[in-house]
Parts: sequence; C-alpha cells; structure tokens
Amino acid sequence: MRCARSITRFRSLVLGAAVSAASVACGSAGGSAGPADGGPGGPATGDGSTAGDNSTAGDASTAGDSSAAPACDAGFSACGSQCAPVEIDPKNCGACGHDCLGGACYGSACQPATLVSTLFDPGGGQNFAIAVSATSVYWTEVFSGGNAATASGRVLSVPIAGGSPTTFATGQASPGPIAVDATSVYWINAGTANSSYTDATVMKIPIGGGSPTALAPGPVNGPSLAVDATSVYWTDPGHGSVMKVSVGGGAPVTLASSQPWPTGIAVDAASVYWTNGGTTDSNGTRHQDGTVMKVALGGGAPVTLASSQPWPIGIAVDTASVYWANNGVGLLTPGGVMKVALGGGSPTTLYPAVSWSPGSIAVDARSVYWGPVGLNRVALGGGSATLLAPAASPASIALDAKSVYWVDRGGVYKLAK
Repeated sequence: MRCARSITRFRSLVLGAAVSAASVACGSAGGSAGPADGGPGGPATGDGSTAGDNSTAGDASTAGDSSAAPACDAGFSACGSQCAPVEIDPKNCGACGHDCLGGACYGSACQPATLVSTLFDPGGGQNFAIAVSATSVYWTEVFSGGNAATASGRVLSVPIAGGSPTTFATGQASPGPIAVDATSVYWINAGTANSSYTDATVMKIPIGGGSPTALAPGPVNGPSLAVDATSVYWTDPGHGSVMKVSVGGGAPVTLASSQPWPTGIAVDAASVYWTNGGTTDSNGTRHQDGTVMKVALGGGAPVTLASSQPWPIGIAVDTASVYWANNGVGLLTPGGVMKVALGGGSPTTLYPAVSWSPGSIAVDARSVYWGPVGLNRVALGGGSATLLAPAASPASIALDAKSVYWVDRGGVYKLAK
C-alpha cells in the first residue's frame, strides 16, 4: 500500500535567520507520523563530514520500523523513516544528521551562530583572541586606557551552546592572546603607556572564576600564547625571544633568543614551534627571510623547519605537520597557507593568497581554517578552498570536535563543521 505523507508547515528566512523545522513522515499502513522537528538523525560526528551516514540516523520513534525508506520530493532527503528538507533543516542541513548546533541552515549549508553580539571595545588583529574548552568559549576584550587605573580590558566566557557571558577579569591592561586548559584560563596583558609597558604580564585565573594571578612579566604586544600540562609559552617580538613559565608561576625560562620577530606559537608533546616574521630595513620594508622554527620543550638548539618565508605569522601543529600563514611581503610577494613536516623539509603551499593576507590559523584532523578575509577552509592535503563565512573577519580562531569559533569586531561566533 502506498504510504501516507504528512508535511508539517515550515518557513525559512534570509541568511542567518531562524528556520522552523519541517519534515515528511512516512511509515507503513497504520503507522504513526514521525516527529516534526526535522526527523531523527544522529548528532554531527567529528567535523560533520560523515554526519550524513543514514546508518546512524534514527531515534526511539523509528526503532523497529522495518518499512522501506520513503520516496521524498525534490529538496527532501530520506532520513530514516522521514523526509527532511535538507536545504533549510538545521538538524539535517545538507545531509541527514548534520546538526547546525544553534545556527540556521540555508542552501544546505550551516550558517554562523552568534554567541555574543556586543563586544566591549575590541581592537584588531593581535589585540584580542579566543580559546575554547569542553564547555565554554573564552575571549579577551581590549580597551587601551592611559594608565593602570583606567585600563578596562576584560576576560570573558560564554557556554558553547550560547547563553549569558561571564566576566572573569576586569581592569586588565590591554589583554590579548588567551589559552585554556582543564583548570585555568591564561592570557597576556600588554601593559599600559603611562608605565612604559613595564606592567605587561602573563596572567592566570581559575576556570571556575576567582582572582587573577600574575605568572611572569609579559611581552609588550605579545602576539601568541600556548599552554600544555606543565607550562605556558609565549613569543616576545620586541626582545626576539621565545619564553615559558610553569603553570604555577616562577622564574621565566628563555627557550630561544635573538629571533627575528617571533610571532605565532604552538606546542605538542615534544616541541615548541613558532614563526619568525623576519627582518625589515630602515624604512620598515619587510624582507622575505621569515622562518618556521622548533625547539625541544626543555630547551636546546632551535631547529629551522622552513626558511625564506614572506612574513609568517599564525601557526598550528598536528601529529604530522606544522601549518602557518604567510602574511606576504609587498604586492609582488603575497602570503599563503603553508605546511611542512614536523621534521622539516620542503614546504607545501596549501592555498595561495592573491589579494589578501591570511592571519589567524587553526587545524583539525581534516582541514586548515584561516582568516581574516572571511572564514576559510582547505583540506590538509590542499586543493580548493571553501569560504565558510564570507562576512566574518576572524581575529582569532579556535576549534573543537564539532564547531569552529572566532571573534571579530562584531561579536563571538561559532559555525558547525
């Protein structure tokens, strides 16, 4: 017997607007209609690229239903026993089970979800940053007061599912790079002009809140920060050094010195990695002599992984490779997204820059993400890039298993992978 169809009313608005769920339920004669919330379907897995596997879709309402998959109209896909409008369904966006995690679905693609829409006074580029834990997103907001009494930078968080922001620290002197571990939040205060920036500090606060603690003197306008189980690491461009301090505080340790403008930093179980922007002439013109470096966690002789790079800045690392963003040197030498093996070798261009210079960068098991001209993604092996969020201007990017997070002048955002 031909199955009976029940179509719930749905509506779709323009990009970024809320979309109400729509579904078509189809079962055997006498069977009941499925739920009207876009149908069953497992949660997004990993980066979402495998979320369309119908073998994992289903819930208690369809368990034991032996009927064949329904025949669905154009624009709908059979998700278990239901037909889902995959072009607009935020629970089955583009594929069954691909959940937009609070974002809208438009044209079969998840749209960014706004976690916080009003920022205090964000600067640009390296002046504020973002980090993510298992439950929350953390970021810094910059206000450059003339002295410590008027400096009003803040450190805040919001649940990854959205909600009301929590303020961790106020009165901070230009807080910038930020990192988080299971117990604490760490950041760098760039300092204040009236103190000649001698009050620049590396800071820490318990992840549950409390009083901020200064771990060590910090770099002026320190652009990058990383943390592992034992130490906090940062770069100091002004002094040409790469530093670390125990997560409990103490005397800072110099891991590398005499570096030509160290910028981005990343860490794995064995080494610390960083980018050196390179040198400039007396007019401030950049030279194409940037490098990508590493040193053992305990110190030693720095190792050059890549050389002759056009002003490398952001950096990330996985189990096989180091990734970085070249900012470019003038109009004739644009930047690009690059990688090299952990042990060094010939760098690979994953995506060349044409009319823009990439900045912040992050990596997961499948892709590299970067800004600041839109949120972009390319496979680890290179190929065609995808512009995920054209309107985004990420100053900093963070990842977890399911989403990409970033902060820009407009707010704090996330996008389901």
